This record gives sequence, structure tokens and C-alpha cells, in this order.
Amino acid sequence: MSSLFYIVVSQGIVYFTFSWIMLHIWQKNVPQKYILVWSVGFLFGSLGWLINLIPVSLFASEALFWLLDTMVTMISASTVCYGFVLRANRSLHIVWFVVAAFVALNVMVYYSSVQNSVELKMAVSPFFVMLCLQISSLVLWFKPKPLSPAEKVVAVIFQIGALVHLARGILTAIQAQNPDQSLQHYYELVSFLLLPAAYTAIGIGILLTIISDLSEHNNELSITDSLTGTLNQNGIEQIAAKLMAHCQRSDQWISLILTNVDNLQSINEQYGHHAGDMVLRTFANTLTTNLRTGDYIGRVGGEEFLLLMPNTSDDGALQMAERLRLATGQICLTEREQEIRFTASFGVVSSRHEYFYSKLLSRAEHALYQANLSGRNRVVTPDLY
Repeated sequence: MSSLFYIVVSQGIVYFTFSWIMLHIWQKNVPQKYILVWSVGFLFGSLGWLINLIPVSLFASEALFWLLDTMVTMISASTVCYGFVLRANRSLHIVWFVVAAFVALNVMVYYSSVQNSVELKMAVSPFFVMLCLQISSLVLWFKPKPLSPAEKVVAVIFQIGALVHLARGILTAIQAQNPDQSLQHYYELVSFLLLPAAYTAIGIGILLTIISDLSEHNNELSITDSLTGTLNQNGIEQIAAKLMAHCQRSDQWISLILTNVDNLQSINEQYGHHAGDMVLRTFANTLTTNLRTGDYIGRVGGEEFLLLMPNTSDDGALQMAERLRLATGQICLTEREQEIRFTASFGVVSSRHEYFYSKLLSRAEHALYQANLSGRNRVVTPDLY
């Protein structure tokens, strides 16, 4: 058998393996839609390679063979690209990929029926794949968050892959217009060496992206409270250390608001722990929706939450705490056709000279204790530093 046979079979197996690994990860670890979309894309990529093993004579016409081959390749490329769009929460709709594929297929039909040219038919697919790789690369480069090392590697791989497909498309188109035997060597180099290498690198790069996402997801889980979705004690302590250092360097105010739900134990006893959990989730959501960009909230105890507010003076922190207290008092939940109302107490500490988290937290705890001791549903602050 020829070396081309082994190249096609190996690439089909490699792409099928990539698809299976991604599907397994999607099922067992992170049920993110984009991972499933990538799995489907690589499955079509595997089919795209293996279709080349089918004798053309089995098709009604050669044009039908190239149409099927190109269509499967475009589905694979557009699906993988759409996975990156989903991952970045971009608004590019799948319809645009369908439209682009429709246009490309019509171009191919034209060169099959009107101007019969095998080379120009073969040039449609690499140009389309190049477009998809460029879109995927741009989605990565212009994402809101800084690129992770894995994303940088993938973006570079996509750029190289796009150049390989561009070279293949140009060489194919040139051969259609002015056949040149000297260019055949370069065409085979691109098609049978660089192209398989680029496809394999793309698959490895996407797996690296998934692994990076899994690591980030696991890190988020380790610092997130499972009940309320806020930071947990470990998470808020990590943020606090960074904020203290930042505020000290820039000579800014730092404010801490420690708060708890009043009489949560009574709510649990009267309505059940399910109702108590509902109260905590609702309270956490009220705190979160009232905070500014740059403020942080974490659950640091059973019914206690800590708010970190950089660049916030004592007056600003007290006003925020009072606003949160009033908002909490207006909440009305329903459990078993019974209304549940609750209040919260707040201890507020602000400083522009003291940046030790443990000391500020200790003073906030004392202020909250005084708020609970003096009747609850109030805001208390110790003497300012």
C-alpha cells in the first residue's frame, strides 16, 4: 500500500481519538457545550480523512465525491470554530457558518458543472478551513480576559495552520490555471507533511485548552461556596491578601463589612433547613447584586458573609451597609404557603493606615457582635483608625 494510504488512515484514527477523548471529558468532568461541539467537529474531521479511502468509482460522479469530501471537511472546520465562539461567549451565530459553507459549496458546484476543474474544486476546502482557523484565532486573541499559556499556544498553532491551508489553496489554484510540474513537489510537501502535522497540532492544542479550562474550573470550585455561589473562606482570604497589598501600595481606603442573617437557627427550626438554605442563597444574591465592580463577597461562616471594598471610605462603607440592611428587610420568601421574612446585622470597619487582614477582620467581628448584642438588624462600626 502507498504511503498516502497510511497518512490518511493515521490521521483518521488520530482525529477519532481526539473526538473520543473530548467526548469522555465532556461526560465525566465538565459538561460544557463547547467541548461536545469540538468532539463532533473532530469526529467529522476523522470522516473527512477516511472518505478519501473510498474509491471514486463507487460514486455516481466524481463531482459527487468531491462535494461530499468538501462538505464533511467544512462541517468539521466550522464546528471546531463554533466551539471557540461558544467558549468565548461571542454572539457569532452558527447560521453564518452555514451561509459561508453554502457559498463555498456553490462555488464548488460551479467548478464541477460549469467549468470542470478538479484543482479549483480542491481549492475550495483549504480556503474555507483557513477562514475558520483565522476566526478561531481572532476569538482567542480578542477575548476579554488575558490569554492563558495554552490559549497562546493554540492561537499560534491556528495561525500556522491557516498559513498551511492558504499555501495549499494557492498552490492548488495555480495548478488549475498554469500546471507546473515543479510546483507539484511543494504541493505534496504541504498536503502530505505539513497539513497532517498542522491538523495533529490543532488537536493537541485544543486538548491543552480543555486541560487548562479543567484546571481553572477546579480552582474556581476550590474557592467557591457550593450553596451560595460566592467565594468561600479560602477564596476571600486569597482576594483579601491581594487587595490589602494593592491598597497599601496606592494609599487607598479599604473597608470590610461583616454581616450575618439574624436568627437563622430559628428559621431552620420553624421552616426546615431547606428554607434556611433558600434564605442564605437569597441573602447572598442581594449582597452580590448591590455591590460595585471591584468589590468581593465571600461566605466565611454558616450565616456570615464578608464584603471586601477597596477604595471605599468609612462613609461609603456605612452607606453601603445601611443600603444592604434595608434591602434585606424588604425580602419576602414563600415556603409551604408561609411567608419568610428576615433581617441582617452588619459590622463595618474602614482603614487607610492599617492593612493587616486579620486585625481588620477581628474588629469587624467585634462590631458585628455588638450589632447582634444590641438587638440585631443594625449597622455598627468601631472607632476609626
